[in-house]
Amino acid sequence: MNRKGPWRLDPEEVSVGWSGGAPEPRARASKASRADTSMGAECRLLHVPTGIKVTGAITRGYYSRTEMDQRKDALYKELFPLLEAQVAARLRSRRR
Repeated sequence: MNRKGPWRLDPEEVSVGWSGGAPEPRARASKASRADTSMGAECRLLHVPTGIKVTGAITRGYYSRTEMDQRKDALYKELFPLLEAQVAARLRSRRR
């Protein structure tokens, strides 16, 4: 058996979806207007071949664009290993 290391989920097989954001459109997107608007987001990762999905959310708050991008990146990095573990478990159970 030729092993190249631990199994990893191929990111190409994962569909990423985001929803949420500001509650209503703003006429102008300045820093001042964003400071007055509460934002949140939800991330859904779907492994297309198996149909397994995981979701996570960023709680509503007052975030700058940079802060929201950082939180989205952190949430994705938190959810991907969870999806990877669930897919690995499903694939192992199918082999038995």
